[in-house]
Amino acid sequence: MTNCTPRNGAANKFYIRHFGVTLILPYFGKMPIDQITVDDIQRYINEKAAIYTQKTIKEHINLLRPILSSAIEDEIISKNPCQSTRLKIICKKSRKILAYTEQEFKQFEGLLKVVHDNCQLLLALSLYTDMRQGELFELKWENVDLDAKVIQVTRSVAWPSQNQGILKSPKTEHGARLIIIIPQLLAILKAHQQKSGYVLRAREQDGEHPMTQQAVKCLKHRLQQYVKENSIPTSFLTHWARHTVVTFMNNAGVDDVSITSIIGHSDVAFTKRQYANQQTNQLERGMSSFSSYINDIPA
Repeated sequence: MTNCTPRNGAANKFYIRHFGVTLILPYFGKMPIDQITVDDIQRYINEKAAIYTQKTIKEHINLLRPILSSAIEDEIISKNPCQSTRLKIICKKSRKILAYTEQEFKQFEGLLKVVHDNCQLLLALSLYTDMRQGELFELKWENVDLDAKVIQVTRSVAWPSQNQGILKSPKTEHGARLIIIIPQLLAILKAHQQKSGYVLRAREQDGEHPMTQQAVKCLKHRLQQYVKENSIPTSFLTHWARHTVVTFMNNAGVDDVSITSIIGHSDVAFTKRQYANQQTNQLERGMSSFSSYINDIPA
């Protein structure tokens, strides 16, 4: 870092690459780091407001803030413009999350025959369970009981600002739950079964840590490439898949209370608005109805 001079545009690029950030590199990478102002950041926010939601833009600024803080520590700049109270994030509302159609679901399901390794696991877990993204990437084989046909969700992983994920409690108090493994998923999990470690993990990782944010992006990019190569016109999003599971359970006649419990919500009304302490046998009936429903969708 001692070679980074204040008015050298490469200095900022060094800092950004050092922190593993690619989202903000195209915009700020060529700017001299001591010349990035509050107005520059506001212009960035305004530009991205037409593309991203407020939550996503906040995540971008949260990536930039510690980079500039490190420049302060190295005495390259004296103040962090990201800390200014003048910054305003006014942009479009979050995009409404929808469910896939039956035809789209069957297209993604057919993709399971051609994808491999982590891509197949991510796709199958997304299509056949109600797990959130953070829960998918925190899942360990120790929490997968193929004999009892259940998955135990106990924690989640998040990537707040740095590349390495951090473990946290589930999103809601009812997020810690049992997930029934339906037959369509059971065969795939058996084919990939390991004794321990993370179910989804990068090749270079030892299985003791969740995938990094960059590794997750690479995996999702690989899956999208399969989607394009197989002429599927719709992008695959894990949260849309979660909504699809709920929608199909509703279509199959699963009661609201069971759906709420299966997906880890505490409020039936919230589940009905957003997604169209049950006993295990009730959960099994609900997931069995979902399994039968997707089996009956014409290919």
